[in-house]
Amino acid sequence: MFTLAATLVFATSLQMVCGAPAPILLPRAIASLPIAEIVCPDTRDGSDPATASVAFNDFQIEDAAQRGMFSEPGTSDPNPGGYASSFRNDEAFVFANCNNGNLFEYPILAGGNVYGGGDPGPFRVIFTPDPDFASRNGIYCGTVYHPRAADGSQGRNFALCT
Repeated sequence: MFTLAATLVFATSLQMVCGAPAPILLPRAIASLPIAEIVCPDTRDGSDPATASVAFNDFQIEDAAQRGMFSEPGTSDPNPGGYASSFRNDEAFVFANCNNGNLFEYPILAGGNVYGGGDPGPFRVIFTPDPDFASRNGIYCGTVYHPRAADGSQGRNFALCT
């Protein structure tokens, strides 16, 4: 979870690296975070999804969802790699807290790394903005991944992590 002090340190570090004034990004509140780790089959290149998995804890999920809220499409927010993007839910997943809202996806990376552009990998956090969008807070809906296609390449559909 971000603290104001950590946010200020991050913003100051960014300013020193880039040489331009960095905006101070205050944390967004994310509701309905999971209590236990979320586990996905590891469908990254070089991994065997039948035997390998990737686990994400509540802090990693919250961080990805907060970053997605900072990267809201259609705003002046930073939008690394085109994310957050609208999640169409073609698979008709039932998300207990999010079935009536606009869904968005944002990459979540294994190993605690933070997505900042480039290859987003196969894992996504799904969230929806709070109905009171002025708050810019959000609700965690679920975590999904791209399963591999029959030929072993990265698939385009999604499956739910557990």
